[in-house]
Amino acid sequence: MASSENDPFGLIWRLESLTPCSPKERLLSKTRKSRDESRLGKLRACATFRYRTVLGLAVFLCGLFLSGCGSIGEPLPPLLNIPERSQDLNARQTPEGLLLEWTWPQLTTEGRPLKNFDNFVIHRLEVQDPAVPVPPGWFESQSQQVALLGSTELDAFEPGGKIHIAFPAAGLTGKFFAFGVRGESRGGRTMGFSNLTFIQVVDPLEAPGRPSLAVLPNGVSVQWEPVPGAVAYRVFRGMESAQDAQEFKEIGRAEGPEFLDTSIQWGNRYYYRVLPLGRSATGEVQGSHSTAVDVVTVDTFPPHAPADLRAVVTESSIELSWRPNSESDLADYRVRRSEGAGPYAVTGIVILGSASYSDTSVKSGQAYRYTITAIDRDGNESAPSDAEAVTTPESN
Repeated sequence: MASSENDPFGLIWRLESLTPCSPKERLLSKTRKSRDESRLGKLRACATFRYRTVLGLAVFLCGLFLSGCGSIGEPLPPLLNIPERSQDLNARQTPEGLLLEWTWPQLTTEGRPLKNFDNFVIHRLEVQDPAVPVPPGWFESQSQQVALLGSTELDAFEPGGKIHIAFPAAGLTGKFFAFGVRGESRGGRTMGFSNLTFIQVVDPLEAPGRPSLAVLPNGVSVQWEPVPGAVAYRVFRGMESAQDAQEFKEIGRAEGPEFLDTSIQWGNRYYYRVLPLGRSATGEVQGSHSTAVDVVTVDTFPPHAPADLRAVVTESSIELSWRPNSESDLADYRVRRSEGAGPYAVTGIVILGSASYSDTSVKSGQAYRYTITAIDRDGNESAPSDAEAVTTPESN
């Protein structure tokens, strides 16, 4: 071992204690190192094998998943394109006959837009009592086809809109009938008949005679002769246009043969006609329209005379007040004054919105009489109000 003089820090001793010096010790060291390197190599090989195995399995599963997503499955069945069943079929009797109405379906039974629609078939079945339900199978087997609406007849209508068709009522009076409609796409595909609607056919109502018209202060009075079998009447009104066309709209109903139209405006020409209504066991029955008659609404009606005129004498004036008129076409008031027993003369005009007047042109010790009249926008003047008499005091 080196001396402390040559190795003051003891490094040589430490190296000598760590480094084998004999051949046997060197051989044992090499053997251990070789064995350790062999074990380490085996561990590395095992880890590499496991990594490659897991990676290969992941790649295989991913490829299997992707190939499954992109594969072509079983073919879907074709759309059947069967029209939905109509559910709002109704029938009523009109002057033109029996009127049927229903909605043209827009969707198929699968909820898809309907394509290649072909026709509507209408069937009719005579029944004894409309209150007794008719089984769908019985209607389908016992009813008879009365109409077929193909592409030509359907040109006037749109999918989703109302379809209507009229049948003559001749020869059907006094009978009950059930009607059904069936929509078909190309190839005759259908969901069957719609809801069934029932109707009793009765004798048609006569048209009312020519109505008589009268212009009144509060509207136009329409009167006509009663129609046998009618339980009510529909009143229609039209206006003269620039092309002299008449478009009638219903303005009300009446239970008896008269009607007052209070929705007029002065200075217009109006046309009126009346439609009678009857009733059968299954609903309302419409008659025929009357002849149209016209009238011009000229306002020749003055307002009511003002009421409750009062006069109050002050030191320098006579104050007048009265109850306001309620006419919608009122324009203003006229104040008339008479001195003593002399004639009346207009002394003031009061515009709409006020019902009072201050007469400051009075003399002391003078007797006065006052009246008020109301005037509308057409210049019609009312009768004078009751006169109010007052006397101003003598001056000191």
